[in-house]
Amino acid sequence: MKGMVKLLILPFIFLLSAAHAKCEGSFVNPITDICWDCLFPISIGSMNVVSGDYPDTDNPALPI
Repeated sequence: MKGMVKLLILPFIFLLSAAHAKCEGSFVNPITDICWDCLFPISIGSMNVVSGDYPDTDNPALPI
């Protein structure tokens, strides 16, 4: 009997917690919110994948 009561109460606990959850943030607009000039250049190891106007950061000696 106690197990049945727990099974009946459990869904209502999840409903109460979900009722208070509200997203306060906003989605990122990839056209206006991202500085695409600052994103490039992209390199993998010592190979330059995409070049850009800004200098690339130094790669670590040991990536692991």
